[in-house]
Amino acid sequence: FGLIGAVWGHFFMGLEVTLFSLCGIVALMGVVINDSIVLIDYINKHGKRDEDILTALVESGRDRFRPVLLTSVTTVAGLLPLLLETSFQAQVLIPMATSLCFGLILGTALILYLIPTFYVLYYKLTHVLSHKSHAVAMDVADLSIPP
Repeated sequence: FGLIGAVWGHFFMGLEVTLFSLCGIVALMGVVINDSIVLIDYINKHGKRDEDILTALVESGRDRFRPVLLTSVTTVAGLLPLLLETSFQAQVLIPMATSLCFGLILGTALILYLIPTFYVLYYKLTHVLSHKSHAVAMDVADLSIPP
């Protein structure tokens, strides 16, 4: 998710993709993957409590929204002075900060929206494949976890 934001950031800032940009993208992948794992792990913990999947997603999203958002906001805030620096010495590191900042902004927004969506699709697919005979009668709105 963050790679698209990093490329858009370079375009917006008028920068070329350099080796330091790629180092920023590697760091970006680590933060984005960590945020995704935190959210998915929490959804899985709620799903094991015999809750329906929609309740697990809503509670997980509510409980993990702040940690995921704060991780990204503090990283962007920490790199913002470097991103706005005009000195000659900082010009080498600005592409890395651009990759990280813009990638995190878009990546975080997409993680908080798309991870629960993909989780529902994954759940429905595994539920349908494990209950082929029951799949025809299953309603799309019925997302409860079977006992």
